[in-house]
Amino acid sequence: MRAILVIVLVVAAEASAARPFRKGAVATEHPIATEAALSMLDKGGNAVDAAVAAAFALGVVSPFHSGIGGGGFALVWDAKAASASVLDFREVAPKAAFRDMYLKDGKVVPKLSTDGALSVAVPGAAMGYLELLQKHGKLKPPVVLAPAIAAAKKGFWVTPKYARVSRERLEATWRQVIAALAPPERLVLIAPFTQLLPGDWRVPFLPLARRVVKELRPFANADFGNPSTRKVFEAMNPALDLDDPTVQVALRDVRLPLSALDELRKTGQGALRVARRVRCPVLVIQGFDDRTVPPWTTRRLVERFAGRVTLIEVPGDHQLVRLDHPSAELAFRLIGQYVTGGLA
Repeated sequence: MRAILVIVLVVAAEASAARPFRKGAVATEHPIATEAALSMLDKGGNAVDAAVAAAFALGVVSPFHSGIGGGGFALVWDAKAASASVLDFREVAPKAAFRDMYLKDGKVVPKLSTDGALSVAVPGAAMGYLELLQKHGKLKPPVVLAPAIAAAKKGFWVTPKYARVSRERLEATWRQVIAALAPPERLVLIAPFTQLLPGDWRVPFLPLARRVVKELRPFANADFGNPSTRKVFEAMNPALDLDDPTVQVALRDVRLPLSALDELRKTGQGALRVARRVRCPVLVIQGFDDRTVPPWTTRRLVERFAGRVTLIEVPGDHQLVRLDHPSAELAFRLIGQYVTGGLA
């Protein structure tokens, strides 16, 4: 049998012997994670399978130490091949991050780098664990993830530290909520939604129609060979294989509650009403070719703001917020300049 040794940066805080040593040993900080690893060895798995099972389980029972929102390194030794390999799956900064994102007026803002949306990096743990399994493991991912899933579904006794850290994070979350309720210093809107299906005469009848018709199947009669139809779906999700019969069946069966459309209509109307009460500076970025939120609806919204508004129209459609959109880099650069005071 190929012998593999793997070391993953998961700190062990306690040690206990679950059973006699049988050519494999496991040490983790939590009994559930240890048992998860041992069960992989019992199923014929190797050290990689055991390490990944323990890591995913720790993401459930000890997320503040080894959560899937983080990352890590792995060192794997293949005794048969007498070779070592290293996998770096540490977190990385988001694409739109910039050097001074934790500063205001040249000074560091306390907790901005530890609490809230700006403190979050792009996770690498789940991808790293699965890549380890693919390259060096023997068991399939559903088998290796089963103990973690079971712990999440059935529950487990939490430790005093788990309870304490959870309270601390809850308090931090409430601080963010309270801060969000305070009047913002600046506001950034990208293709702001104000009107459902602009120009469609049926929209005003939604409040009445929702009482009669419960749901719609908008794509039931879609012609997936029509270039115009394909363009619409590709704009929504470029990864869709519209030639796949399974995908076509799934799309035709999509059901949209009429009540959801009516709620969207109300949301758009609400945005127009609330705009009159916004007095802080506002940056609005709008795509020239946006058909979902046409530029004329955004200009109408801009006229309603009470404070100073900067409207910038850039090349692009409603997918402007996608990182792979040609104008995305321009949009995020404008936002970065605006929030740091570099854009009037």
